[in-house]
Amino acid sequence: MSNQSKDRKISKFVAQTALPSDAFLTYISSNTNYRISLADFQASLGVTGTIVQDGAVTGTPILDVAGSVNNIRNLEAGSGIKTSVSPENGATIEHGFIEDTTGVELVVDLTAQEPKFRSIQSGSGINVSASNGTIQIALSGVPATTKTVIVSDINDFPAAVSGVITLSDDTEYAIRNDITTANRFVLGNNTVLDGSDNLTINLTYTGSGIMFTSLNESWTLKNITITFASGTFINFDGTGIEILQILNCRLNGATLGTIDDFAGIHIDDTQFTISTDGFLFGGANGVILAEANLGSIDAGTFYDLGAATFAGFSVTDAFVTLNGSSIFLDGAASSANINAGSLGSVHNCRFFGAGTPLQTITENDLLWQFFLNDDIDDTEKSALASQAGNVTETVIAVATTPVKLAGSWNDEHSPQFDIDATGKITYKGLKTIHVDITMSFTGAPVSGSNKSIVFYAAKGGSVITNSGAANNLSAGDPSRSTVIWHTTLATDEYIEAFVANDTDTINMLITDAVLRVG
Repeated sequence: MSNQSKDRKISKFVAQTALPSDAFLTYISSNTNYRISLADFQASLGVTGTIVQDGAVTGTPILDVAGSVNNIRNLEAGSGIKTSVSPENGATIEHGFIEDTTGVELVVDLTAQEPKFRSIQSGSGINVSASNGTIQIALSGVPATTKTVIVSDINDFPAAVSGVITLSDDTEYAIRNDITTANRFVLGNNTVLDGSDNLTINLTYTGSGIMFTSLNESWTLKNITITFASGTFINFDGTGIEILQILNCRLNGATLGTIDDFAGIHIDDTQFTISTDGFLFGGANGVILAEANLGSIDAGTFYDLGAATFAGFSVTDAFVTLNGSSIFLDGAASSANINAGSLGSVHNCRFFGAGTPLQTITENDLLWQFFLNDDIDDTEKSALASQAGNVTETVIAVATTPVKLAGSWNDEHSPQFDIDATGKITYKGLKTIHVDITMSFTGAPVSGSNKSIVFYAAKGGSVITNSGAANNLSAGDPSRSTVIWHTTLATDEYIEAFVANDTDTINMLITDAVLRVG
């Protein structure tokens, strides 16, 4: 059967507003008329249904209906949002956040499918709260360990028994308000009294006794003003192993008190205002380090060492007003307060007022060092010995062999040295030092003329060959000869003067001489 179409005229169409499901549509292809069912036509176009907006009516529409044109909007990036086309040709929407990795990160993993933000949790002594758009982090109180007792009034201390408060071992008392009491205190072992700052917190003792008593305990006082207007600050007796610390405090009162037999004391950045007397030390002690302290004392002695002994004593950068007849440092003569092989020192201190910086102790005691203090001379390490009008000949037994000069010598000046009558100058200080040596001699051979005479410095009895100073001398015509040298001296090393006759064995007579070391 032929499907050849024949031309036909179609006209007088009936108007319709929709296509019924059994309808056919006509079309021409290659000059041939065809027809296709509505279902096949829709399937061929791949179009079913309609395109309409969906979702909340308040949202941003993707479809932009403009009359008969339906526009599909592009996706655009915004603040913190980025868009892109994926390798599979999909539209990708991602956050654009970055994170500083310094410290603790707020987001667990920014690359995760669901990035997780950490919450902020309070810790000991910290409050965390939210208020509108902010997170508030604040102290909830003084951060405290299990060994800390917060003291806001006298009742926060242990209860007083017969007017005495006994503080616990291994406990910090964090004092946060001014407290005034007539009770005395007994310090426990490793007790700490800590104010927030010495300008704001004051612990006041109104009694006339001893404010703090300590027996065989280590303790620390810091960041607090302690007032004892009519009383005594401390009475401490130890066993030689205790450590005492007074740090960033102000001590205002009558008497500082007595301290015996400790291993170490550290006093730092503390101000003293004392009306009656300072510290009196006793027993056998370790070391004291007092640095960057201010003081004013009206009477007595600030540091009275008495007959106590110390492994070390150091005061540096103290500024002290000595009123009336008060004394800064007093102790035993001839370094008796300092153990053998140890040192006491006072460095860069300033003294004001009419009082006396030093008593009994002197700047040239062997085991003391004083430097850069006003009103106290610097410690000197030098020696000067002399002969005048000597008539004792120096015997020359062998030509060219130096012998020690004969005669009696005078000790003119010898801080840190010992000079004996034979002219032996011995260094007695603790530290090895560098010294210049100057020797000057007036003498001549007892007979003959044009003798080649050489003078030497000797260390430890051994002639220093290169120190030799030669001169041609004749009897009856004494001349001046000089030796100049430099060396180091350790404790108990000594310097002497030697002479040699390089011509013959004629004796020498040195009538006048000066030896200087330092």
